[in-house]
Amino acid sequence: MLREPERLTQLWDNIYYFRTMLLQAGFDLENSDSAIVPIVVGDDAKTLAFGRAVRARGMYCQTVVFPGVSVGDARLRISITSEHTKQDLDEAYAILVEAALEVGVPISFGSANSHQLKA
Repeated sequence: MLREPERLTQLWDNIYYFRTMLLQAGFDLENSDSAIVPIVVGDDAKTLAFGRAVRARGMYCQTVVFPGVSVGDARLRISITSEHTKQDLDEAYAILVEAALEVGVPISFGSANSHQLKA
């Protein structure tokens, strides 16, 4: 990190960019502020279906349900790196939104959301 401080700067830029998109889409990210972004769904079955739908679209995510988290706190975990490009993050966002809509994970696009799904 001392030899390449720009990587840390890029990581935090990526984290902020991705979290902003997800929050504007109405995803529950708790109060996390790290490179591992939780998307809290709550219901174990819906979270498992969400994770399968995300992976079916070619994106890796970690599905965490009870006993890994408390009952009612099931979530996906997405890891962000400094090597992700804006295009990578935009694609990940589109995959998450499409998968959420497919399995019924509640999202609600805010008026500040300027990101559109690509058909």
